[in-house]
Amino acid sequence: MIQENNDFETLIRKGSYVDKTEYIYRLAKHPTSICITRPEGFGKTVFCSTYKALFEGRKDLFKGLFIAENTDYDFKPYPVFYFSFSDIPTDTFDNFYAAMIEMVRSNAEAVGITLDNADYSPSGLLNELTYESYKKTGKECVIIIIDDYDALYTTSMKDEELFHKIQMLFINFMRIVKNMENLRALLVTGTVRIPDPSMFASTFTYVDITFDKYADKAFGYTDEEIEQRYGMMIDKAVKDNPEEFPSRDAFMDNLRKYYGGYRFVTDYEHNRLYNPSSIDAFFRNGCCFDTYMKATEDMRLGIENAKEAGIVDKIGIENEYISIGEDDFVDFDFPKPSWMEYEPDKHESACVFLYSSGLLTIDGVCEYSYDLLMTKFPNREAEELFKSLL
Repeated sequence: MIQENNDFETLIRKGSYVDKTEYIYRLAKHPTSICITRPEGFGKTVFCSTYKALFEGRKDLFKGLFIAENTDYDFKPYPVFYFSFSDIPTDTFDNFYAAMIEMVRSNAEAVGITLDNADYSPSGLLNELTYESYKKTGKECVIIIIDDYDALYTTSMKDEELFHKIQMLFINFMRIVKNMENLRALLVTGTVRIPDPSMFASTFTYVDITFDKYADKAFGYTDEEIEQRYGMMIDKAVKDNPEEFPSRDAFMDNLRKYYGGYRFVTDYEHNRLYNPSSIDAFFRNGCCFDTYMKATEDMRLGIENAKEAGIVDKIGIENEYISIGEDDFVDFDFPKPSWMEYEPDKHESACVFLYSSGLLTIDGVCEYSYDLLMTKFPNREAEELFKSLL
């Protein structure tokens, strides 16, 4: 289930949806397998929910948005199956297995299908679901959305046996997706990139748009979007607090320093973005500057690896930038728990993982080597959270 605050329809009804359909349209035009990674709180689930509504053909929800007003998109409906791993239990294999079964059955019920085979595995049920969907609707194509796929890894990797069992079940599940002849589009989101892209590539091209500059503003708020959504509240805050905010520019400068500064593309001249969940919490709490970013298991694992790699003391020191090769972002693998082999002289994976969890951001290229990217804290909120996790 998609929670209300991340549900596209709910946000539309409340009038609080920030229009990102220009970027949705670019993905929807051509059938493909797509992966996008961003830190928690940057709108991945809202993006997935919007993507789902689009392919369900819910044209009424898109009235007034970019895709409806400025494109020729036809809103043709397809069966859409959505699987979120953000809250799935990984404390035991049995609980994870049961949750996987329930996810498939919930997707079936959403399209009026009853899956009768109680003995089937999650993979078997998914196979049956796509077959029954075709029989019921006559639609030869289906859409699959996998949201927060990596949550199942980061929450289970401290237990070697459990980790491998969950990993194998998930891989078998994705093999069914990969081999679907009627798969029109696959959208996968997470905080870290896919360690084995072949697991997700289907009969058409697999594309990782994590560092695609054209998808950059699909996640996170821009200055313009904040002005559009919270302009009246900004005016009130400036009027009510003239000593703290002598001008609107002063207010926005403080906001930028505390919650902005994010850059997710290697084009170092690209726009900097804000953390959406922190911005929303800031205005909900009466424009109170505080740390709203939530600590995640991803962050803790990244810090553990940073300690092992010996780079913790360098992070955050003024004029001390942690540099990593641009290829490291592409070749990045999951951080290693204690039972995996780890090479402490290589800090790249720890640094990239801190970047992926939102504690670091790209700050440009190294002046003496354009193959090296400089990373640093994006803002005060990330810095304060990082220090509290130490």
